[in-house]
Amino acid sequence: MQHDFEVYGTKGALAFSQERFNELHFYATDDRKGRQGFRRIEAGPDHAPYGLFCVAPGHQLGFNDLKAIEVAGFLEAMAGKRPEPFNFRGGLRIQTLVETILASSKAGAWRRLL
Repeated sequence: MQHDFEVYGTKGALAFSQERFNELHFYATDDRKGRQGFRRIEAGPDHAPYGLFCVAPGHQLGFNDLKAIEVAGFLEAMAGKRPEPFNFRGGLRIQTLVETILASSKAGAWRRLL
């Protein structure tokens, strides 16, 4: 079930693995010499809605927790309380990003995201 995402840009990078739901690895190009490298950010109660499921950082979310978060977001969007990304404009933005990443990968070159 390993499903990873890595995004690289001119100012840094993000890496995520679905096997470790509560972690995001962040790299900033403007970090000073000797301190450069990926740093792990662990989700915790300060990262909504994570605190609804775990009261302390460093614990994994489960698949059912993610589904509960998705359904809650969808219902909030249906009630008009959350406009993004649960609409066609948000979907188009995500699809444009995915297609730009694919084109960049195929060309082996940077692509500007419009």
